[in-house]
Amino acid sequence: MRKMLVVCFGMLLLSLTLSVSSAHAQIWAPDHSPIQIGIGYQYSLYNVFGRTFNNNGENVTFSYHILDPLTGNTSRITAALEGSVASGFGGQTSGALPSLHASSVFLGGGPHLTLESNSRFEPWVHVLVGLDHLRFTQTATLGSANAFAFLGGGGVDIKLTGPVSLRVQADYLGTHFTSWIQSNYSFGTGLVFNF
Repeated sequence: MRKMLVVCFGMLLLSLTLSVSSAHAQIWAPDHSPIQIGIGYQYSLYNVFGRTFNNNGENVTFSYHILDPLTGNTSRITAALEGSVASGFGGQTSGALPSLHASSVFLGGGPHLTLESNSRFEPWVHVLVGLDHLRFTQTATLGSANAFAFLGGGGVDIKLTGPVSLRVQADYLGTHFTSWIQSNYSFGTGLVFNF
């Protein structure tokens, strides 16, 4: 009886191995390599220290593909590690006098999940944790400040040609400059290069 169970279990294992290997041969293959670099324009809306201001700036991201948690015949969900640097400038504060110029820098990293398929459109989401730095000119009262920050949002990469895609994204940016979380927002567009 024991030998019969071992033989049956071995046959089951062999049949599963053969079916997985034949299914693996049919799985869709991605059309780009694991490194992705993005650069683009970013608009940010801040509401901190009782002041509201808008910044225009740039955003640079670096992503490295680490695994495929879900893979199918025509698409896959990929997981990557992302690092991001976003800087803004030219912000004019409102809400309190005097009006100040404000600049910002966000530096963070975290997971980036993408739905890849044969479509031109690749939706994605990310959550980044890091540091936000604000600098206000014309005053010693606010001066500059650093705070814990987190960024969560998503967007879509639209394949243009070869390894180049157009990126559109929107994010919630939470900062902790005082004893509570401030809600800020950013919107961006740019180009993504796959290597």
